Order: sequence, then C-alpha cells, then structure tokens
Amino acid sequence: MPEALRAAGLDVRVHDELFPQATEDVVWLTEAGAKRWVVITRDDRIRYNQLEKQAVLASKLRFFSITSSALTGDEAATLILSVARASSKTVTFVLSR
Repeated sequence: MPEALRAAGLDVRVHDELFPQATEDVVWLTEAGAKRWVVITRDDRIRYNQLEKQAVLASKLRFFSITSSALTGDEAATLILSVARASSKTVTFVLSR
C-alpha cells in the first residue's frame, strides 16, 4: 500500500522507517501528533488501551484505523487517496500495522 500512495504523490512513511519496531505505541503516537502527521493503522487494539487512546486524543492526532480484514491493500489505498484529495493541506501519512 505505501508504494501505491507514494506513486499517487502522497508523502508516506512507514512506522518501521521512523521508529524501532519495539517503540511503545504511546511514544510514537505522541510524536506523530506533535509532528502533525496523519496515522493510518490496521491495529484495532489501540482503541482498547487507555494510555494509547489518551495519547491520540491529547496530541490531537489525525488517526484512521482501518480494521476490516476484507479490505485489500489496493482498496485501502483508494480510500486513503479519497481522503487525501479532499484535504486542502499537504500532510505526511504514517502507516502502521
């Protein structure tokens, strides 16, 4: 999916390009919010973890969780592109699994 989004001209980073894999979610979510990145993840567990949920809310993080296992990478890319095209600002998207 990152390749398709980059090919469409979006500034896309992958979590593991920016942070060690063992970085706690609270840490990288807070940093993503501070840098005004848009986070897109398939991790549906964040909504159940109070500290992670608080990190998202406190940092005013723009956060999308795509939890449908039926959604393919291409379909998710199409969805993200439609959101990005509706935005008037240039943003950096961070993809996480």
